[in-house]
Amino acid sequence: MLKLYYNPGSCSLASHAALEEAGLHYEAELIDLTQNAQFSDAYRQKNPWARVPALQIGDDVLTENIAILNHIAELVPEKALLPTEGLARARALEWLALRLCCKDWRQSEVGCRSAPIRRLLRNGG
Repeated sequence: MLKLYYNPGSCSLASHAALEEAGLHYEAELIDLTQNAQFSDAYRQKNPWARVPALQIGDDVLTENIAILNHIAELVPEKALLPTEGLARARALEWLALRLCCKDWRQSEVGCRSAPIRRLLRNGG
């Protein structure tokens, strides 16, 4: 049984969408970040990083989107959610890392890519 711990508007949207696209049976549990539910003892026992998303797989828990998305893709290889080898796989992982690097999900890829430039300009570089 899969269980996704999520919060709407957070980076858990990618994992939620992947589960839907994969057609996998899962349960979703809201972690209310506005109430600091991620810091509760019960949730920190599942996810010591106190972040969402987290995907519970039986007694195990995955806690980072790239790991969760990769695992979901491997569960349903017939769906071809991610390339499985070579440069195509590397490029897919590159895009995942680039997109998921944003601290705020509302940032665009341009926001992610331009952050180092903005830091240089702000620091007089």
